[in-house]
Amino acid sequence: MIRKNKYNARKTQMGGITFDSVREAQRYLDLRLLESNGDIQDLEIKPVYRISHKGEPICKYIPDFRYKQ
Repeated sequence: MIRKNKYNARKTQMGGITFDSVREAQRYLDLRLLESNGDIQDLEIKPVYRISHKGEPICKYIPDFRYKQ
């Protein structure tokens, strides 16, 4: 059984990186342009934030991108 994406997004590969959607891949290109222009810096793809409470891991949050302005 093939699992459908909640938003009917299609995985897209660009520059050896697989993105969850065409929009995410386009956003990556936009961010790369901003980074090359010096508007943002330290662009990262899918950084992992581990969430814990009183030293016990609860979950992890994985946004699409992280960067500094």
